Amino acid sequence: RIMNQKIRDDELSKFYLAAVHGNLPKREDTLIGYLKKDPENNIVDISSTAKPGYKKIITKYRVADEKDGLSLVEVELVTGRTHQIRVHMASINHPILGDDIYGKASNRFKTDGQALHAYKLGFVHPTSGEYIETVAPIPDYMNRILVELKA
Repeated sequence: RIMNQKIRDDELSKFYLAAVHGNLPKREDTLIGYLKKDPENNIVDISSTAKPGYKKIITKYRVADEKDGLSLVEVELVTGRTHQIRVHMASINHPILGDDIYGKASNRFKTDGQALHAYKLGFVHPTSGEYIETVAPIPDYMNRILVELKA
């Protein structure tokens, strides 16, 4: 119940690893946009300006590595909306590798789906007040990409 309340109160820090197309112009940045969900088609639309029916989204990224036209980025979701990372990165012309909805079909690593992995979650423990981070193991397909980017 406590964790569910933390989710509702937006008290979780959510971090992802993503391989994106291209070299980003900034090593780190905070992206702000406005997103509207189309539940019938399971896609979202993004705007750089506020519009009726659109919700504000905030996505932070930091470039960890770059090689051969790909970048490995750590992404922190400040807000958490449907497809937020995918559509935000695509909106700045750096779509996620393997994302055939918002990005490019090109996927030289032959991943099944997007090269996007939720890897770290942080929160303040409700009784001790200590900040805790949990880290999920990186799946094989992401490890192949990481090895390639670091080689």
